[in-house]
Amino acid sequence: MISRQNPIYPKNWKEDFLKQPENSWFCDIPDDYIIESFNLTGLEDKFSYFDQELQVLVNKKSITKLADSIRETVWNELPILYGSIHARFIISPDGINQVKEKYNRREYGFCPRISCNKEPLLPIGITSELKKNRVKGFCPKCRGVYRPNPVVEIDGGFFGPNCPHILVEELNLRGKYREYKPYVRSAFGYHVYDEKIHGADNISN
Repeated sequence: MISRQNPIYPKNWKEDFLKQPENSWFCDIPDDYIIESFNLTGLEDKFSYFDQELQVLVNKKSITKLADSIRETVWNELPILYGSIHARFIISPDGINQVKEKYNRREYGFCPRISCNKEPLLPIGITSELKKNRVKGFCPKCRGVYRPNPVVEIDGGFFGPNCPHILVEELNLRGKYREYKPYVRSAFGYHVYDEKIHGADNISN
């Protein structure tokens, strides 16, 4: 947290941002990806001082060197700009590799379903729009979407809905779904059917 009375800004914004525990789900976007204009299409008009913010992201300009009149706005918009670029980066080849490494290290947590036996989760945003939902975890085994535990306070739009489905193909995880065996309710050795799900015809008289 930056104090308004005695601000101490980091020398390298991106490095400082990524080392914060609450940002551990983010990948490290290479500078050459950040400055490639094709990767930034449609973003420029969404930020007040786009060029200056890019310079800070790639550490070509210190935030302390910005004019006092724009410094606070730039500081507040930097996480949003990084997150917006991040959603695009993680579906690029290099981004997929970084997510894959985090998945293999179980950094996104585990599926809470007992029948999934702690299957590692992949990150997913319910929508690409910002300020709609927090990021969630997608289980490639049961194909459910879950709130991380503990909760991760990152906008789901910074990940988007496409990443886990690309990773399922990249990691050959399709077979995980065939392994999934959902819990079936039973009493005295007989399955208990729900009429609303299975219909009255499936209930023995």
